Amino acid sequence: LNEVQAFLHDWLQQTNVQRRFECKIQTKQGQDKWIDVTAARIKFQGEIATIASAFDITERKHSEESLRDSEERFRIITEMISDYAYLDRVEEDGKWTILWITDSFYRLTGYTLEDAQTPDFVMRYIYPDDLQENIEHMQQLLQGNSIRHTGRVITKSGSLLWLEHEARPVWDSQKGRVTYIYGAARDITGRKRVEESLRVSEERYRMVAELMSDYAYLDRVEPDGKFIPVWLTESFTKLTGYTPVESQTYDFIENFVHPDDIPIIVNGIQESLKGNTVNYEVRIFKKDGTMRWLLNEVSPLWNSEHTRVEYMYGAARDITERKIREGEFRKLSAELTLTEQRERRRLAQFLHDVIGQTLALVKMKLQMLEEVNKGPAQIKKEMDDVFKLVDETIANTRTATFDLCPPVLYEFGIAAAIEWLVQKLREQHSLSVTFNNSTSGLSLKDDVGSIVFNCVRELLLNIVKHAKATNIKITLSVNEEKLLLVVTDNGVGFDNALLEEKSRQGSGFGLFNMRQQVSYIGGLLEIDSQPAQGTTVRLSVPILA
Repeated sequence: LNEVQAFLHDWLQQTNVQRRFECKIQTKQGQDKWIDVTAARIKFQGEIATIASAFDITERKHSEESLRDSEERFRIITEMISDYAYLDRVEEDGKWTILWITDSFYRLTGYTLEDAQTPDFVMRYIYPDDLQENIEHMQQLLQGNSIRHTGRVITKSGSLLWLEHEARPVWDSQKGRVTYIYGAARDITGRKRVEESLRVSEERYRMVAELMSDYAYLDRVEPDGKFIPVWLTESFTKLTGYTPVESQTYDFIENFVHPDDIPIIVNGIQESLKGNTVNYEVRIFKKDGTMRWLLNEVSPLWNSEHTRVEYMYGAARDITERKIREGEFRKLSAELTLTEQRERRRLAQFLHDVIGQTLALVKMKLQMLEEVNKGPAQIKKEMDDVFKLVDETIANTRTATFDLCPPVLYEFGIAAAIEWLVQKLREQHSLSVTFNNSTSGLSLKDDVGSIVFNCVRELLLNIVKHAKATNIKITLSVNEEKLLLVVTDNGVGFDNALLEEKSRQGSGFGLFNMRQQVSYIGGLLEIDSQPAQGTTVRLSVPILA
């Protein structure tokens, strides 16, 4: 009605009036219709007249109303799921006009709708380094492509925000171009700060790890368990000869890690995925084929919900030289033990052949003197005391000889020496000890026999001191050029893992020493025990070691 009144007012005041307007009318049937009217004041046959044309635009108006309703719903929804949303109209000349923008835009950036409509707004709002990228995105939108990107903007107060921006064009097929742009943005500044803090933390860790290790790395663990490398220090290539790209091939682990040590890595990964920090030693092959020892430490990092491990930090140190020194130490330790055994044997022979024989001769001389001397009773008493001392010395010498190196071992073999130990154990501790021997006629080198005997003696001593056992079973047999010894007791047992840890820390020297001696002659010593379930020790050594 206002449009019609305005036209009539102009018509009455002016000679030439032309106006186009839209108005709603009511038909004779009472229906509302929208028409697009073009009217003009003219002279017709000398009279003032009006010429007009009208088009029914009711359907277009209904479409526009539906669009407004849809836009309002879109505005409400996008404001709920984003930090702000907007709708722009694209004019034929390419100019963008903001039709609406949610109120949260002002709360987030400090800019009003009027600010956003100024010609230089984009230059003030978009961070300079991101401007070119935004221009490219606008061109993509005008071509009918949706875009999604992250970028920086500058608020009215001058602070910097990171936004995740998504925009979709509306293509008008009749006009053959984009006519509207819907967009929404989410503030991700907090997330970016966390990512930056993590990046800085990772960089610090990388620097520290590289200083403290030979190489370090960070892997991301996907929900499906797949490991994605994030970074790997350059020293990895210096140490191994492989590039980071080569380390990501599907068969890299098979070529890089010694086959016998792959289960160690698999177990380490499984423990890490449980959230445990793990340390393990493995052998690796450099690209040139040489072998090195690595000490690898892996620390897991949980996700924010603490539902799964999301990252794995790792650092590896080349311990090859240490391993070589340990091997030399084991060899020297075994050689020292053998030297000790040889010295024991030499000392035992000296006690037996020299001191023992001399004391026996002294006793014989005293006996002869006693027969000749028929002196007073006092002299006889003194002679008896001397005899007693000589007898004790002979007995002690014999005991020391057997403790140092039992002659039975070298005269009659390992089986007889173990039988002597068993008999001694029965007499001194009243234990039930069974010895089964199926090695008739077995002959061992002195060093091998000495090591096996010392192991048996050490094991029996440990049973007496710690196991609280009542029954002990010893089995000696031969299988495929190997001597097999099994010692079983029904004592209190112990935690195998705890014993292994003590051995690694150096507090279980007895076990360590036994293993080093056995290893030196190419043998193997295994211990199987559980609390309250007794203990079984298996020893195997090559007969011709």
